[in-house]
Amino acid sequence: MSDKKLNKFNLQEVRETLANKGGQEYWRSMDQVAQTPEFEAWVEDEFPNRSSILQIDRRDFIKFMGASMMLAGMAGCRSMFLPTEKIVPYVNKPEDIIPGKALRFATVFTHNQSALGVLVTSYEGRPVKIEGNPSHPNSMGATDHFAQATILDLYDPDRSREVFKKNLPSSWDVLLREARGAMDATDKGKGIFILTESVLSPTLAAELSGLQKAFPAAAVVQYDAVNQDNVLEGSNIARGARLHPRYDLGGVDVIASFDGDFIQSMPENVRMSREFSDKRKTVEMNRLYVVESSPSLTGAMADHRRAVKPSQIEANLRALAQRLGVAGIESGAAKVDARFIAAMASDLGSAAKKVVIVGASASVASHAIAHAINEALSGSVTYHAPVVRQDASQIDALRGLTKAINAGQVGVLVVLGGNPTFDAPAQQPLIAPIHNTKSALELVSSLQNRPRSSYELVKAKHGVGKDTAQFEKWLNDGVITVAEKAVSAPALNPGFAASLPVQKVSSGLEIAFRPDPTLWDGRWANNGWMQELPKPLTTLTWDNPALIGPKMADDMGLSDGDHVNITLGKQTLRIPVCVTVGHPDDVVTLNFGNGRTEVGSVGHQAGQNVNILRTGLGFWDAAGATVAKAAGGMLESNHTDLALTQTHHSMEGRDIIRAFNRDEFAKEGMEKEEEGVSMYPSQEKEFPFDGPQWGMSIDLNVCTGCHACVTACQAENNIPVIGRMHVLKGREMHWMRIDRYYTVSAGGKQVDPRDEIDSPNHKQDVFNPDAVKTVMMPLACMHCEIAPCEPVCPVAATVHSHEGLNQMVYNRCVGTRYCSNNCPYKVRRFNFLNYTDNQPNFMDRTEVPYTWTITSSEKNNGRSLLKMIANPNVTVRGRGVMEKCTYCVQRINEARIEAKKEQREIKDGEVVTACQQACPSGAIVFGNIADKKSAVSKLKANKRNYTLLGELNTKNRTTYLAKLRNPNPELENA
Repeated sequence: MSDKKLNKFNLQEVRETLANKGGQEYWRSMDQVAQTPEFEAWVEDEFPNRSSILQIDRRDFIKFMGASMMLAGMAGCRSMFLPTEKIVPYVNKPEDIIPGKALRFATVFTHNQSALGVLVTSYEGRPVKIEGNPSHPNSMGATDHFAQATILDLYDPDRSREVFKKNLPSSWDVLLREARGAMDATDKGKGIFILTESVLSPTLAAELSGLQKAFPAAAVVQYDAVNQDNVLEGSNIARGARLHPRYDLGGVDVIASFDGDFIQSMPENVRMSREFSDKRKTVEMNRLYVVESSPSLTGAMADHRRAVKPSQIEANLRALAQRLGVAGIESGAAKVDARFIAAMASDLGSAAKKVVIVGASASVASHAIAHAINEALSGSVTYHAPVVRQDASQIDALRGLTKAINAGQVGVLVVLGGNPTFDAPAQQPLIAPIHNTKSALELVSSLQNRPRSSYELVKAKHGVGKDTAQFEKWLNDGVITVAEKAVSAPALNPGFAASLPVQKVSSGLEIAFRPDPTLWDGRWANNGWMQELPKPLTTLTWDNPALIGPKMADDMGLSDGDHVNITLGKQTLRIPVCVTVGHPDDVVTLNFGNGRTEVGSVGHQAGQNVNILRTGLGFWDAAGATVAKAAGGMLESNHTDLALTQTHHSMEGRDIIRAFNRDEFAKEGMEKEEEGVSMYPSQEKEFPFDGPQWGMSIDLNVCTGCHACVTACQAENNIPVIGRMHVLKGREMHWMRIDRYYTVSAGGKQVDPRDEIDSPNHKQDVFNPDAVKTVMMPLACMHCEIAPCEPVCPVAATVHSHEGLNQMVYNRCVGTRYCSNNCPYKVRRFNFLNYTDNQPNFMDRTEVPYTWTITSSEKNNGRSLLKMIANPNVTVRGRGVMEKCTYCVQRINEARIEAKKEQREIKDGEVVTACQQACPSGAIVFGNIADKKSAVSKLKANKRNYTLLGELNTKNRTTYLAKLRNPNPELENA
């Protein structure tokens, strides 16, 4: 079967199929709705493309056979995959280090101009896992997928190893001597430019200030491809001061978001996600309105959502301000959904606690208007001095540097991090250093002829006089207890609204530039975990096609993977498309971050560089673009197979999702599950063990689909990256997946002009983005008490423990895959190849250029780096075994050992699985279901609790809480 045909479907047939369905039906992809023969063949084959393994020549076949025979004789031998080395004992053992005993260190992960407090688990000085710091206000014990993946970057063999001068190895002494000589030769620093990413570190900011004091004419330029320029300038217009809003969502009743993706892409998103979800778990649920120009996780969680063009965001904010009686705000240039705005304004006005959120991509005027709206509403927002100390906008500062370079005014340019040649607009210490490198902090200090370690510099900045004990406590906790207080925000400038230009609205196509959901601005392009992590809404991996809506795809005759030419100004980009349900009409979303030409072996030739279309004037969005279907040729195909994961598994249309409106559920509840008839004895008799019985509860009402759990599971359990080719074959190895389901129902009269193409009322239509509802569902091994996988295994490799875990014995597994065939949830992964030991980023040979010759140097320490990242408490699997979620049994064992040493029972909450610990929204709860007072038992007693495919009588240990929505009655049929 051709993979390429899988991406083909007829959109009109999809519409007709949905139009004939009544009620709510959830589906994962338009291929599934269309039920194309290719799609049916794909999902019916448990292991598609398996024949490709045998499509090899005789030499390779013998090589694979030899490897298979070794596996049969040596299965489970760690030395097969990792070289055997002699163990040399300590002469003087370092203090506090016990071999095999983990230590945890507090530190900070900086991302998107905010800081996330984390704890790093280390074995013998080797960091292997990142968790949230419960004491830190921004993490609250959780993380996001970016923080989880940072651990892989630490061991990236493509990282810089030493200092080079003109492509020849050099030294830090030479670099510092020549750099300082060049700086001293300037007139008080004239012509010296320091280009850096946004500086969040107070210590680094102080060192840069010290450098500028020594060289007064030197300039420090900060730039990030994802910045807060519009946020700060909007505050400056409204209040006369550059302030950053801090949205407090704790206990908020009504939230209105305008392109503000606070769940994933805004600063402090982990904290806001937890605060939003905490209110979502109560009977008095909050209500979320979202107006957005590109599908986001926040939009997926909305009770009411409107999909608009980027240029229409400001018009909607102006309409809301007018409806709320905010003086001086003119009408926008675009038509808005008046009924939607009126209902939202009424809800905001009557709520006890409310807030209006605006994202970084919105216009400067939008942010200024938001200040006025929140002021009128007494919105739940405080204002703080920006953590990035820079008066000018980052785009203007970079533009000034570009102008100076072109004019020959730059004598010394020091670049500290960032990648401005890639992500600039088109016109413009927990572990000792693995290689001979220095931190930016140490480098800036050395340039001032006073080299000091990072520890000494931080202590000098934050030390409290001679009270070293206080500093050491802060260092240990990872949190400075003297919290920064909100500033007293200046009053709104009177009449500021009259000076705001009204944003023009294009009648044609618009482009929305957004950071990639997994690669961000490209800094994780060489991170295999992030490249292979399915993007939450599209389930794409290893690529960044243009996202378009179904109507646009139908009008142009496009399907997933078809190429288009996007022209903006004088630049043309050839790129495949991905048809995205819920995407606004006449808008193309381009995710920047992929397509780097100078990058390591993982990110090489991955995706498209869309920055060629991004300019200073069209930084976040641009009008005037044209899109045309690309023609194929002898040298260039007009189609690219997209490595999507949404079609790889199917549960045959069974009742998967339980979703209700809050008020209806309160009145009617949920249909009670009937106890299945079984020939097996009851649980108590079947497992006569008086110890803990482990189980899990997942709340669909607060699962945002952020994928932090997936990355945390990968880091915890040594799950390999397999590459784009194998994802296309349906072989991704993640033990946990997030299924994304859609339903579209357009009931009542629609006010959107697209209604003329819609089906009759109460019919489903995928062409109407405003009618789309989204549900996320995490899925891993259900740990069935009556597990279908167990009786079919011929070698008893999958067995049941006395504590209710479905276990895999790798040493017995011979790879029949009967267990996966018999699993109705499709949560088992077969390790087709020895992915762990053959990853190109660890093993490829790379060309190292020198001025006098070119040599080829294998990454001979790649295997050593691979060993360093592995969790020593989890087996490193080789080819030919089935693997799956284990409920983090290694963490259960760790807690059991500690409890046994202290002669007590395991406490509730003492065992926290990796997915549970990472989850920002607190959707996952794990514990002992035999303890009726445990948190997980209480959730299983909740009236929203249900068993996935309970009619199969597998008696899952993982159950779900149904999703509730909280619609406004005034808009319920809109």
